[in-house]
Amino acid sequence: MKKIILLTWVFLLTFVTAGYASLSADIESGIFIPGYNDVRIPGKGDATKFSLTEELEADIGYYYRLNLHYRFKERHRFSLLYAPLKIEPVGNMDRDISFQGEVFEAGEDLSAIYRFDSYRLQYRYYFRNQDRIIKGVGLTLKVRDAEISIQSEEKSATKLDTGAVPLINFHLGYNITPRIMLDMDGEALFSPFGRAADVLLALIYEINSKAFVRVGYRVLEGGSDVDEVYTFALFNYFALGLRINF
Repeated sequence: MKKIILLTWVFLLTFVTAGYASLSADIESGIFIPGYNDVRIPGKGDATKFSLTEELEADIGYYYRLNLHYRFKERHRFSLLYAPLKIEPVGNMDRDISFQGEVFEAGEDLSAIYRFDSYRLQYRYYFRNQDRIIKGVGLTLKVRDAEISIQSEEKSATKLDTGAVPLINFHLGYNITPRIMLDMDGEALFSPFGRAADVLLALIYEINSKAFVRVGYRVLEGGSDVDEVYTFALFNYFALGLRINF
């Protein structure tokens, strides 16, 4: 997946250097605080529902996200995003846990992994009048590469999940001054089988026509409730970002 994204970036860069469109790169980093993280695998049957963050201990983590934007004819933009995420809770539980066909007994020292790497291809249409609060809307194809695993001294169990879901994306903004904007950028979708939301609220400062910095708060929430897996998680991000226009 990473190689595919890299090759796509090179392809888009070729079009930009040929003068067909404009390109911008976006990097975001900061810290995240895990919220609830409820798990039951399999999603139906005798498996135990438990929390990776309330019954085990999960530390504050550092993160980064890489985004490339390819814009043509002013109002059309394609974007590629790579957003890895991983926590490693540890501790023990005061009850037996049935997970992925294994039973972990109460009091055992446990180490867990929750990994949710996200790859996204986004299309967004920007409205002609950019003075309005609603700047643009579009569609996103999100590919997840996920893993939940638990290990004790004697046994381990792992659930891997790779799949794709569509999302609706949107961009809202309000110009506080000519160089400072209050910005909301997000993607979300809700269905009877699960939900996903990834929304950033930030202040953006225009250094010049080529460089913009932002500081803000991002919330990532979602999960699925199907026969194979039940998992819902919340992450709170405190973000610092930089965008460069080429």
